[in-house]
Amino acid sequence: MASNVPREPDHRDASAKTIGGSLDAYEPLVGAEDKRLPLVSEAGVDLLTAMKHLPDLADFLRSYGISQPIVRAKVSAETRDSESILTINFHPGHPGTINRLFDRILIRPCDFENIDWHQQSNHGTLVQKTSPTNPSELQLPCCTTLKADELRFWSEPVSLNEFGFYYVALFIAGNYARYFPDRWLKDIELASPLAIAIEQLVESAKTRLPLLCLSELSGDFQLIV
Repeated sequence: MASNVPREPDHRDASAKTIGGSLDAYEPLVGAEDKRLPLVSEAGVDLLTAMKHLPDLADFLRSYGISQPIVRAKVSAETRDSESILTINFHPGHPGTINRLFDRILIRPCDFENIDWHQQSNHGTLVQKTSPTNPSELQLPCCTTLKADELRFWSEPVSLNEFGFYYVALFIAGNYARYFPDRWLKDIELASPLAIAIEQLVESAKTRLPLLCLSELSGDFQLIV
């Protein structure tokens, strides 16, 4: 199978450790396309934009009425005889976000008969069938993995991956605390929305960044399950 997801590591986990110390291994269902992402625009990336592109902050941002350009999906695969079947269920979301994502899924004309597509107003299901004698390809938008069988797709073109958005967000927050300490201390004292947001960002980064770094160094996508 040759499904491509630009610029993200293979969605697999060869060393997912549980609290009990056991070891699970997963095979990749979709792979990464070794292609450079577009350059960041001259306008740059602000703190809110970076945080809106971090899937792990979804619940926190939602509590403030802030939506993300991200679509949750569940992926599974099965083999019947020599045929492999990949299924991606896109969970319900804002219709505009869902449609922008669906518009960016690319399928070769010759693979039309190998793809089943069922779309509703705010969700959908994609099924890809492929075999050694009848291979098929599809190109998916950029995504990242939070759980072994769950993906988070960015519905719009991005210039950074998940690690990049964490890097930018932490860089901005660090510079604010360093160069404007009086304002930062006041934010902390008042428990301002900005202070709470940065606290949530740091807590999320403590879990996600080590996994993302280890994934890049090991070549295997690391998850805590």
